[in-house]
Amino acid sequence: MDGLLGLLRCPECGDELRLDAASKEEGLLKSACGLWFPVVNGIPRVFVGEMRRVYQTDFADFVARHALSTELGADLSAQTRAKLATRDSFGYEWTHFHQMLPEWEQNAHYYFEPLGGAESLRGQLVLDGGCGKGRHTYYSLRAGARVVAVDFSRAVDVAQSNCSKVDGERLFVQADLMSLPFAASTFDLAYSFGVLHHLPDPEAGFRSVVSRVRPGGRVLVYLYHALEGEPVKQAILRGVNWARTISTRLPHRVLLPLTTVLGVGLYYGVVGPYRVLSKFGPTKQFAESLPLKSYAAYPIHVIINDQFDRFSAPIENRYRRDEVEGWFARAGLGETTVLGGAGWRAAGVRAAR
Repeated sequence: MDGLLGLLRCPECGDELRLDAASKEEGLLKSACGLWFPVVNGIPRVFVGEMRRVYQTDFADFVARHALSTELGADLSAQTRAKLATRDSFGYEWTHFHQMLPEWEQNAHYYFEPLGGAESLRGQLVLDGGCGKGRHTYYSLRAGARVVAVDFSRAVDVAQSNCSKVDGERLFVQADLMSLPFAASTFDLAYSFGVLHHLPDPEAGFRSVVSRVRPGGRVLVYLYHALEGEPVKQAILRGVNWARTISTRLPHRVLLPLTTVLGVGLYYGVVGPYRVLSKFGPTKQFAESLPLKSYAAYPIHVIINDQFDRFSAPIENRYRRDEVEGWFARAGLGETTVLGGAGWRAAGVRAAR
């Protein structure tokens, strides 16, 4: 296989995959161990174990056309059920909130700041671990990186479409971060923004991403912070977490209008007053203590999107700075930089040995 497609390996046996292509958009990847993986809409869909249940739910037509067997046991582990629920949540979210905004350029600078900016990606082979709708993939490509963008939901199709008008070599893959279809030490850089804290075992997901980076390569992640030292925000978070015990069980079509109303209320009830109060000396200090002030730089549907995200994702974990530093130390990463803000942006270099 040519280009970035040649990087793919079977997550089960580690062998290279052989492509039988019926067309440019559809084909079948085959492993020496006997596993097959569909290519649909030009995107390889690589799952192993219980996650192969995805083929029955999302690609039944492909399976039927190719007369493939998808016999799986009826029971799923609790971890797989949680992963599938999370996959469905984010697939729905990024399919609905699919817009690309000019504001995402500044947002990309924020996330890539620990590396010195997106410009540092030029010429690098990059893994985007959990690309969502592709907003960071887009700016990685524009910076001159060669990008492999992975997501385990159908958001990967949205990402491919959103990045179609930017130049650069890219490969979109639907796969599980816990079973990435690439050999160890493949990438110059791997990043994962806002994804790991939604996994059943976030640190294991982090180690999986780190293992695909070459010695001397870099790793960059964004994680939710635990709001240590901010008692008011922690109190609000406790209320949100209580509400999540109910909201995460609601059908997405029911939750969407509820979180839309909430997002509109927060935008005009909190973000709007912040914009006004932050302009005046006597009230500026108070304004800076308000939650959600980061949304002042974005249009209203961003906060609506984030409220759906907050109340729909089945799993959410939050971390202190020392916990993030512990992840990097245990994974053998050095030169660690941890920046605050609306969460932790942390970068490190994989040990050369």
